Amino acid sequence: MQRLGTVRFRYAATSLAYSPDGKTLAVGGSDNHIRLFDAVSGKEIRRLTGHQARTFSPVQDNKSAFDALVGSVGKGNVTTVAFSPDGKLLASGGWDDTIRLWDVASGKETRQLHGHSNGMVSTVAISPDGKYLASRGGNDSTVRLWDLATGLQLASQAKVQRINPWRFNRDTALAFSPDSSTLAVGDGKVIQFLEVPTGKARTQWEAHGVCTSLAYSPDGKLLATGGVDGKDKHSLRVWDLKTNKELVRCALPKDEPPISLAFSPDNKSVAAVVEEDDMHIFDVAPASRPNACTNTGPRAWPTLPMAKRSLRCAVRPSVCGTLSAARRRHWSSRDINQEFPRSHCRRMASSWPRVVRTSVCGGDER
Repeated sequence: MQRLGTVRFRYAATSLAYSPDGKTLAVGGSDNHIRLFDAVSGKEIRRLTGHQARTFSPVQDNKSAFDALVGSVGKGNVTTVAFSPDGKLLASGGWDDTIRLWDVASGKETRQLHGHSNGMVSTVAISPDGKYLASRGGNDSTVRLWDLATGLQLASQAKVQRINPWRFNRDTALAFSPDSSTLAVGDGKVIQFLEVPTGKARTQWEAHGVCTSLAYSPDGKLLATGGVDGKDKHSLRVWDLKTNKELVRCALPKDEPPISLAFSPDNKSVAAVVEEDDMHIFDVAPASRPNACTNTGPRAWPTLPMAKRSLRCAVRPSVCGTLSAARRRHWSSRDINQEFPRSHCRRMASSWPRVVRTSVCGGDER
């Protein structure tokens, strides 16, 4: 197994994103640094430094969930990273009130965007046309739209849902439509649709008790949402954006919230990462099965070569293309370790950065 070193992994990875071509992995850490890895060799290409320790220091209240949250992050971390469509620019946010833009080729910081307050920039997203950046403040309850070329703030939406103090991955959903004309925002029980770049409200509708994730279909006709529907109740839903009507509702085999969603290129399947490291792929084609949803797994693990390809799809979807029937399955790190030894998993994943390999295969490699 290739050893990648120890210094670069002394701090927890807190955010990651693949470049559009799948060749580079950006990993934000709890040391407020961002590391760029070659996704094939696993070697660190360069390190981006600039984010500072957290700036939000409230008076401690032992009964306050938010104070507990702030205290738990210590010096803060890089909470979110996102590549531009051409892969030349990386946007990041952290606990220092700033959004930072980086030149990927040189690793130099090109711009800082200021506007959020109370420390945490929870999510950044770049529009498919590469012109705009959307950001969400975890503590200041705002969503902001920025011009990427000039760094000017174009619009701001106030009083959106703050982050859940006990779970960082909730209440931060943002998604641009494929044509870059609309920004969908998960806002508690409702999903807001904001016009880009004015930020004007176009429409909204109630979806879940709390919306945790959003994804547009590649053709822009459907929206997938994940959320909390009640105590220990969660669902994945697919909506028709022309009629604003729910088409499909998927029950989750393990009743935990879906925190990340992605459509297949043919618009017929949705991959959902569910809390506790489970991943499911659902057949959601509304034309063939209206108001129904098919979870195409779980299935027995195939031979090791096929398992290797499935694992790569789990952490690197950009290389997988359209989801085939052979790979429409549910998998988790527990399943992997039950079906074949952890050492086999690590050998197959040896070319990945250690933080990704450990996430998929489990365990501590030190």
